[in-house]
Amino acid sequence: MLKPPESMEGKQGISFTIGAQRPLSVGSCHIISDNPEDDPAIDPAYISHPADAEVLAKGIELGEKMRTTNPFSDKIEKRIFPPENVDLGIKQNRLEYVKTAVSTQYHPIGTVAMGPEGQGACDERLRVRGCKGLRVVDASIIPLHVSGNIVSTVYAIAEKGADLIKGDWSL
Repeated sequence: MLKPPESMEGKQGISFTIGAQRPLSVGSCHIISDNPEDDPAIDPAYISHPADAEVLAKGIELGEKMRTTNPFSDKIEKRIFPPENVDLGIKQNRLEYVKTAVSTQYHPIGTVAMGPEGQGACDERLRVRGCKGLRVVDASIIPLHVSGNIVSTVYAIAEKGADLIKGDWSL
């Protein structure tokens, strides 16, 4: 998505990327058959909550302000994404661009979120409600997004999960 056009090959550039660190949009992941070979139906529902589009559009506005202010304005010859003919001074243009350019940061979470009965699929001991003997020990139990890479949080979940499993088995 951020691959520069051929006209930029061999040239230097800079990218301002905007990311929603605490998105409110909620996607879904559903089993569609009893065949384990069938992929689940996954809908990330990017920017389905209007606040997420607003935050990203505001981020684009800030990025454009940075690009057009010294010291960047003296060094950046042109904007590639969105194209120069898109007037980013107009909020609706930024919102429309967000709808076409949004993508993942590859840190999906929450498909089996932990939370109170009726709100989360997993309990506080990482057990899946309604499934005897099934525990989830990965990023899918995180109910709300963290600001940044999830790897440290996943390590902590794994350590806690190991302790819970060892405790249940008296190990």
